[in-house]
Order: sequence, then structure tokens, then C-alpha cells
Amino acid sequence: MRLFLTGGSGLLGSDLSPAALQRGHDVVAPSSAEFNITDPSAVARLGSGEYGKFDWCVNLAAYTNVDGAETQIREATELNVIAPGYLAAACLALGARMVHVSTDYVFGGGNAEAYAEDDPIAPIQKYGETKAEGEQGVLQANPAGLIARVSWLYGPSKRCFPMGLIENFKAGKPLRIVDDQFGVPSYTGEVSRMLLDLMETNAEAGIYHVAGSDAVNRFQYASAVARAYVRATGAAVPEMTPVPSSEFPTSAVRPTNSVILTEKVRKYTKPHLPIDEAMDLLVARCLGL
Repeated sequence: MRLFLTGGSGLLGSDLSPAALQRGHDVVAPSSAEFNITDPSAVARLGSGEYGKFDWCVNLAAYTNVDGAETQIREATELNVIAPGYLAAACLALGARMVHVSTDYVFGGGNAEAYAEDDPIAPIQKYGETKAEGEQGVLQANPAGLIARVSWLYGPSKRCFPMGLIENFKAGKPLRIVDDQFGVPSYTGEVSRMLLDLMETNAEAGIYHVAGSDAVNRFQYASAVARAYVRATGAAVPEMTPVPSSEFPTSAVRPTNSVILTEKVRKYTKPHLPIDEAMDLLVARCLGL
């Protein structure tokens, strides 16, 4: 396959691009300076074939600052709503299929159970609202598109929750970790593999939850990182104390429960790694082991 990646230098793109190359695919992943997804003329040139022909376009570019989106509404809307719709239309003109990466934060968190792809969305912060609108815009502009909702994404290439924890472990700082928010930590290496499986099998259009295998709260998530760190280094980790999210007020409200079900995607991809195995891979990469 020939793939066009936007946002290829980000957290997920840093794993997806090399994974695709390793599997024998051609990848074009321009920097944001070379291809600005919010520039309609650049997107139009993609649709006219100026960048070549592609089988798939994977949109990883997004405004991801959850708190910042509360005030930077125009920037979040441009990146998460307007640009993906234009990109989807360009892919249709080019004859390419599209994967648009979205988020578990399109859900409000009020469910007692995990969310399936067809459950009603009800975002409770601006970030989730823009991502929900972006999903709708992509599927309206290009009905052959795939929406891939990811959850609590982590990887070794950029700042993320486990990376911050590892820095604190090295510094020996005691930590207070929220224990009343639940989600599905998702390793970029695993998400990349699942996305490639979807594309290689020419998956049916629609929405997919592409996430890890374990639903945990943030304290349990942190504990998994700590276990992997101890296994890798033999060093002790500082004390971690579970606390309610009310102790860490933020500009944007986080869902209490954003656990997403992944049964649908398993039609096209292998079972996911358990969180401890995925975390061992992450820590080894972070520490250069």
C-alpha cells in the first residue's frame, strides 16, 4: 500500500510510519511545514494528485490540548473539525480511503458500562465536542472513511502519562494519582499494528474503537508503569497515593468513565497485548534497554 500520513511526527505517527515501512508499505509523511492540514489550498492539491496517488490517507493531525481547547476554540475547531472534513473530501477526489483518528472523549462518561461504537456520544468539554464534530464531518464528506477512536494513548516518542511518571520515578518524588477516572491505556505500537491491519484488510467503513486490552483507573495505570519500571531496572519507585480527581481541578472536565469496547475491530486484527506486556515494551524503549 501507499500511505499519506498527516501528523506523522506526533505520538502515534512516530510509531505508525516505521511500522508501515517495516511491513513493506510506501509512506509519505510530510511535516506540518510541508503540508499544513488547515490550508485549504494544500489539501486541494492533495486531492488533485499533486502529492501522488495513495491507497490510504491517515489523519493523525489534531489539536490535543484538552484544557487549552476550552479557550483556544478557533484553533481546536480548525484542526479537529474543519480540516478533517476538507481532507476527507480530498481523499474522495483522489480515490483514496481515509482513516481519521478520534478519541474516547467523545463520550460523556456517564455510562456504568463500557462504550460501544454505536453508543450515543455526549462530549462534556470543548476538545471532545470538536472531535465529535470532526468524526461526523469526515463520514459525511467521505462515506468510505474509517474513524479510529483511541483511548489514553501512550508511547516513547512524546510526553505522555507514563513518560512523566518515569521521570518522577527517577527523581524519587512521591506521587498522588487520581483513582476515579477510568479508561483503556493504549500503546502506540499496538495501535499502529491494529490500524495497519484495518487498512491491509480493507476494513468496512465506519467507526472502530482501537485501544488496549485493559480497562483501569489512572492509579491502576500508574501502578502498571511502576511494575514495568521495577522489572526493567530493579530500582524502587516512590510512594504513590490514590486521590480523587477533585484534588486536581482542571479547566476541562474529564469523563469519569471513557472505557471503550474493542470487539468490533477484532474482526480485522489480532488480540491486544495485556497492559503489563505493553508497558514492558514502553519502559524498555524509554530507557534504551
